[in-house]
Amino acid sequence: MIGFNNSVSFGRSTYYAQKLLTENRPDVNLTAAIMPPDDMDPKYFVALAGLDHESKEIVLRLVNGVEQAIPVKINIAGAKVDAQGGGRIITMSGKLNEDNDEQEPQRIVPLCSAWRAPGQEFTLDLKPASLTVVRIPIK
Repeated sequence: MIGFNNSVSFGRSTYYAQKLLTENRPDVNLTAAIMPPDDMDPKYFVALAGLDHESKEIVLRLVNGVEQAIPVKINIAGAKVDAQGGGRIITMSGKLNEDNDEQEPQRIVPLCSAWRAPGQEFTLDLKPASLTVVRIPIK
């Protein structure tokens, strides 16, 4: 998970993926109603949902295992989305056969940005070959 030589050390994409998943672990798992496109092979898509009680956020962890962007339909049921809350989305993406190396140690790293769920039901476009964490505040 860590690459190094005599002059440089760097985290590989697996290091950042483990770090991202560990830092965004929910307290409990929730049933997920997250749907990839109908024509997508389900073995290339993983969706996990959970609840972080302390931050009062639904935590979605999504994997797009193909090298094309895919739209996923998300329906939040059983909780009310806080449209005024400060949600965020954290994504790391690249090409399936690439990784961080001595020349580009930051090629594949998580990027975080502010994000608000547009409502209880919405579509989210996942980047190609990506791991995405979405944190959605709830009331």
